[in-house]
Amino acid sequence: MPVLDIYSIGVYMFGMFLLYICVWVFIKPLKWLFKMLLNSLFGAALLMLINFIGGFAGLTMGVNIITAAAVGIGGVPAVVMLFVLKFMLV
Repeated sequence: MPVLDIYSIGVYMFGMFLLYICVWVFIKPLKWLFKMLLNSLFGAALLMLINFIGGFAGLTMGVNIITAAAVGIGGVPAVVMLFVLKFMLV
């Protein structure tokens, strides 16, 4: 039968503390990455919807990784920015 003295309990507590820190350090970036991926998917869907509706008026934008990520990060103002940039540069 194992003997639990004060040193063993301290080592177990320190190990649990290190495990908690490691999980906290790795979960935070994964949450951020998942949020960015989800926003990019919504951004691509929004661009496709705008292309579908705006196709009747000649208002289209290419849907690719860059535009979807920009809309995912910036939201609706990024959609406006992309269209303004498109018409300024063309």
